[in-house]
Amino acid sequence: MGKYIVPSSRVRIIALAIVIMLLYAGASLRMMQFQIVQGDDFLTQVQTNTTSSYDIQAARGDITDRYGRVLATTKAGYNVVLDWGFVDREHLNELIYKMIKLFREEGVEWVNECPIEYSGGNYVFQEEKESEITQMRQSVLRLGNYATAENCVDKMLTRYDINNYPIYEQDGEYVFSSDEDRKEDIQELKESLGLSADATAAECMEKMLENPDEYPIYSEQDAFDIAAVRYSMERKEFSSNNRYTFAEDISSELVVKVKELGYVWKGVTVEEIPTRVYLNEDIASHLIGYVGPIYAEEYDELKEQGYQMNDTIGKAGIEQTMEDVLKGTDGRVEVLQNESGEIIETNVLEEAVAGNTVRLTIDSVLQKKVQDIMEDFMNTYNSSSRTYPCKGGAIVIVDVKTGELLACASCPNYTIEEFKTDYASLLEDSREPLFNKAVQGLYRPGSSFKPIVATGGLMEGLITRDTLITCSNPYMYFAPSYTPSCLQLSHSGPINVITALRYSCNIFFYDTGRRLGSEKLTYYANQMGMGVDTGLELSQPTGQIGSEALADELQEDGVGEGWNPGDILQVSIGQGLTLVTPLSMASEAMTIANKGTRYETHLVDSVWDYEGNLIEETQPVVANEGFTIPNEAAETVKDGMVEVSQTIRNLRNSGYSVAMKTGSPQTSSVERINSDFIGFYPAEDPEIAISCIMVDADGSSSMMVEILQAYEEAKQQAQQETTQQYPQELDDIL
Repeated sequence: MGKYIVPSSRVRIIALAIVIMLLYAGASLRMMQFQIVQGDDFLTQVQTNTTSSYDIQAARGDITDRYGRVLATTKAGYNVVLDWGFVDREHLNELIYKMIKLFREEGVEWVNECPIEYSGGNYVFQEEKESEITQMRQSVLRLGNYATAENCVDKMLTRYDINNYPIYEQDGEYVFSSDEDRKEDIQELKESLGLSADATAAECMEKMLENPDEYPIYSEQDAFDIAAVRYSMERKEFSSNNRYTFAEDISSELVVKVKELGYVWKGVTVEEIPTRVYLNEDIASHLIGYVGPIYAEEYDELKEQGYQMNDTIGKAGIEQTMEDVLKGTDGRVEVLQNESGEIIETNVLEEAVAGNTVRLTIDSVLQKKVQDIMEDFMNTYNSSSRTYPCKGGAIVIVDVKTGELLACASCPNYTIEEFKTDYASLLEDSREPLFNKAVQGLYRPGSSFKPIVATGGLMEGLITRDTLITCSNPYMYFAPSYTPSCLQLSHSGPINVITALRYSCNIFFYDTGRRLGSEKLTYYANQMGMGVDTGLELSQPTGQIGSEALADELQEDGVGEGWNPGDILQVSIGQGLTLVTPLSMASEAMTIANKGTRYETHLVDSVWDYEGNLIEETQPVVANEGFTIPNEAAETVKDGMVEVSQTIRNLRNSGYSVAMKTGSPQTSSVERINSDFIGFYPAEDPEIAISCIMVDADGSSSMMVEILQAYEEAKQQAQQETTQQYPQELDDIL
């Protein structure tokens, strides 16, 4: 049977064919309109409009103190940015010169990562930028390791075609360069100037001076500044995929001027970006740290983590340690611009998500008070004639029940503004203001180490509360080779451990420490936080406890003469090879206050998202699990430390019940000493542990009263700030 189509089906097929033909005809007409009627318009629009996409930098999270007082935050700032796609790259040097000229007139600095300065007609390397200088010589300019600053500048001027004409002045006359390599350049210059092949250098220069826009000739200062910007551009990989930030955080007045010139300066735009602001002045600068630009040597690793070359990143302190928490997630924006670089349309592809807030454990009010106390002590101490002026110091205050740092101050201090504008002076200051003495400084603890020896002797059964050891000079156990003595301040003859702590008897602790031995001394010191990592989030040295093993190890490394039997005596009074941080000394006081329990120290209290929701909270962690000081031993050491407080004149009648131990460790010579102390307060029910050290000074214990007063005042202020005040009467509401 043959196939056939029923009439109804035939009609539908014909109708469908007609519809297809009509659609095709319509599409053809529309295509004709696009290609022929409006073709030129669309072609112009495609050629003149550019679509590009950029990252939207996320606002960095805040850093606050334990009560939410903001120490570091982010505000809207304005950067001047150059866009590769719209900059006239043939005249880039001229554009940079015009921008530099404006910024000079306004007294505003621009980004400069060139490690060379131009001063008095000379080029000099910046001493504090050794790694940047090495990178400039080797990686960027491809010069030898011994290239001078002038060699580098010459290479940059040639590399970036600045004043790079084959003409120079000699004895008051213009002459062509005699270099064989520049013969072709000379010929090209003459041709571009419309001069004959036999034109002189003077004739060429005359023509060039008539057309400064096309043949700019810059002064040495201007040429160097342009080269420095070009070098910074190269380091920042200025390209179609990477815009260049010429200046950061400019004023609103300058924003207006740059935008007005934007019509002339093609490719130059003002970009609103989040800018880091520090509201802490000099409060806890060593702890908070700072942010800075990403350097080329860092970028290879950081770009794998999603960073752009123009991003900022935490460089020190909490800003660095908590970078992943603070930085947020960048967004993405699509921008349509015309041929002049003006933005026609902006579409947000991905919203930026602000970073999280890091709440610290410190009380910023207490921190500031403690810093001022130390600063006053140092200034007062140095106001009288001193052979060795005090070089500052550190105070650490720890919550004994959690290990939280309530204050951690290093003196002298600095502000972030000083760091940005006067880094060289801070670096050259012999008092080392940039060095965090509280966390990173290593010092002999001196007699502040004696509570550890007392605790070890009591726990090992070598002494009891009532054991008497005779203090008679000198100590003869290692005679005649070594016979150290005691100052016998207000004591001599048979004394017990409480009296030995009160008057800091060397003989008592020589004998007790000798019988304990270096291994036991190291064990008890480690249990109390000395010579070990305290747990703090910031980088810290562990320090070391003098011992036979350590001395032998150092000797193998070519340091020292190994262990002598009498060395145990110096270890027993916190001298010799023992070096610890003020932070670990505070851990010692915390352990004694807690009768053996030592918590890991920490600076981060909690992390909160930008909507105020708690993400993570740090919980106390016991660092020496299983170590306990028996009650009788703990009470004995505490009583001895309370007795010490009664020897401090201004503390004796202050009303503060505090347990403490002072020290005067020798440093590089008998004449040079530091002054330190540890303690806990209140003695009966401890809340805080304290440590202090002042470098090249004595009498630091006089600060204890002021520190305790500051603690009570700060605690009271915090209670007032955090307690809701409700009106008691209707009149209060009205």
